[in-house]
Parts: sequence; structure tokens; C-alpha cells
Amino acid sequence: DSSSVTFKALAETITNCSFDVSGLEQGADQTFRIRAGFNGIFETVGCILDLTTLDTVRSVTVEAVTHSSISLKWSPANGATKYAVAYRPENNPNAEWMEIEVQNPNANLFDLETGQHYSITIFAGNDSMFEETGSQPISAVPLAPVTQLIAEPTDATTIDLSWQASEGASRYIVWKMLLPTFDDGGNPIDDGINHDFELVSDMVTGCRLILQDMKEYALYKFVVYAGHGTCVEHVGESVEMKPTINLNPKTAKELEATIDALIWKDLKVIEEELPGITDIVGKIGPNQYHVGDKVMHLSMQKGNIVVRVGGGFMEFNAWVLRHQSSITRFLASTAQTISTKSGSTVTTMVRGTGGKKIEKGSQRIEDAANQSSTTSQEKSTVVDPKMTKKSRMSRSKSIVSED
Repeated sequence: DSSSVTFKALAETITNCSFDVSGLEQGADQTFRIRAGFNGIFETVGCILDLTTLDTVRSVTVEAVTHSSISLKWSPANGATKYAVAYRPENNPNAEWMEIEVQNPNANLFDLETGQHYSITIFAGNDSMFEETGSQPISAVPLAPVTQLIAEPTDATTIDLSWQASEGASRYIVWKMLLPTFDDGGNPIDDGINHDFELVSDMVTGCRLILQDMKEYALYKFVVYAGHGTCVEHVGESVEMKPTINLNPKTAKELEATIDALIWKDLKVIEEELPGITDIVGKIGPNQYHVGDKVMHLSMQKGNIVVRVGGGFMEFNAWVLRHQSSITRFLASTAQTISTKSGSTVTTMVRGTGGKKIEKGSQRIEDAANQSSTTSQEKSTVVDPKMTKKSRMSRSKSIVSED
């Protein structure tokens, strides 16, 4: 109601039909009265104009990006009935501004260059004008989706994720989901586990991530998105994989990891027959373990751990069975803490190494490890077919049984 408004004179006399008003509050309702006059006499009522000054656009965010588009959103500006979105490549300040006009506080920019950083400013407008300041410029970049996502199991609880670098990305966002299991009728089994996607990390700066402590042999789904700053592409790449033991290692490092995983898997089964055996097993070095005071040099054949025995190999389970009596005696002897003496050095071994890498161990283990590197003291169940009968007989005389 203009009758209750107290007007403030902005100018006494204006000789033309336009006037710039400055210093107004942004986004505030304003009422203007213009009266015509002649020789100091003005009409009483005049023309009343109600309007809201344009507020500056704030809180601009990037909602999503693809390889050629950017989706934007911002808070509505007071007094605005439309918006102008201006953008151009950041690395070319002389480039012309491109502009689109929208009615709502959101916009999609299309046909953009992948990996190109764009400077974006948004202006609020009404039926007659756009405000001149515009929003605080933001930077956004269209991102190519992640490709060539590979999930490789390294053991029963570890997955090695890797992918191709995405153009324009400076970080990657990794999600995982434990997939449900189903009964024979195809219905998901209620196992009390949350089977929704779980964020693993939103700041992976490289193209590889090792995921540990996974559920053994469970099926997982992984999704990786490319990101830069607040920009995240929403296409992503997904893959499903179970953490399993790599039974076909191709490098020395892979072989060591496979043996480390398999030996404890086998020992869990053996422990049912020989309770406490895991307490006297420890890793000495790559592919080298001790069981009590016996040292094993391990390898793999046909997906199984084998122990080097003389000129051949014996499966690990068979090796343990062969030495069951001596292992049982060692378990009995280590029921309490024991000490052994070598010169002036006292070395203590406590039952319960539990697979931890030992620092020297007992003197008996140390001596056995040194001796095993130069000669074998075990009978081999695998004989080199090239060895002559005479040489085999000669060789067998030099073999000393451990039991």
C-alpha cells in the first residue's frame, strides 16, 4: 500500500525521462514514485512502481559432469525471474564468453571439451535487465568416465583394483558392495549384512587401490568414478569379483603372496589333527617357513604348496604327515617357555609365534636354516629321472633321516 510508504527524495528536478538509482539493498522490495511537474508545481499522486532489486547469485555447485557436459545448481536469487549462465575456457582469457539463459536456478552446459577447465559465472535477471556483478566465478571440468577397471584377487581377503586414468581427473571415488547370496529359488538370503554400496575412498589420487580385509570368497561389486575438485562424473565403471587366492602366480612377489595365503589356509585344516601347530609356525623369509625347529623352502605345483625335499618336492600336507611325530614332540616341548644357549648369547622361544615373522628364532631354527641352504637332510619322494641307478644308490647313503 503506497499510501503508508514514506518516500525519500532522490532528486529535486530531472529534465529527462531516466534516472539511475544506486546504493539500494540487494534483493529488497522497493517502491518508487515519479511525479511530473512544471515551474515547481508537481502532481499529487504520480506514478507508483513496486519492484525488488536483484540479488547476486550465490552457492553455485557442480551437480554432475560427463565427458562433454556440466550440470550446475545454485540458490534462487531474490528478485530474479531468469538467469544468464556465462562460461569460457579458463586457459584462454581472450576467448568470447558463451551464454545460455534459463528460468530456474539450474542449468546444463553441453558440447564441452573433455578435460578442459571452464570458468563459469551466473547473473540474476528480471523482465527488464540482468544484474552486473554476477556470482563468484567457479571452475568446472568435463571428465571422461573411468575405463578398463580390473579387479584382481591376490588372496582370500584382498582385491587389487586398477583402472585407466580419466582425462581431467585429479582424484577417484571408489565404492564397494557385498553382493547378496541367493537360495535355489533365486531369492536373496537374509544374512543380516548390509548389501548397499559403501564408500571406500573419495580421495584416491592414483589409478590403483588395494582393498584388504574383505570377506573370504564373497562376491563384491566395485564402482570407480573420476573426480576433480567438486566435479564428479556419474557414469563410472563397475566390476564384480571375489577375493580368492591367486593359484597361478607369474612373478616372485605374486608367488610369495600366494604361498603366504595358502599355507595358513592349509594349516587351519591341519590344526584339526595337530592342535597347536599354527603356534609353532613362522615365516623366516620369502617362501621360507619353519615348523618348530624344521625349516621349509616352499614353492607351488598345480595350485598346491610343495616343500623342497632333496632333489624334488613333496606336497606340504604330506610333508607335515611325514613329520607328524617330531612335530608332536616339539609341541610338547614348547608347552612352556624354553631357553637355549649358544656361546654367551641366550635366545628364548615362546610357543605361539602364530605366523609372525621371527627375528632369528631359536638357535635350533637358525642352525637348521643355515644348514638347509647348503645340504638337504630329508629323503625325497621325487627322484630326478636323469640320475643313474648307481648315483642314486651312492646318494642315498649320504642322506640322514630326521626322524
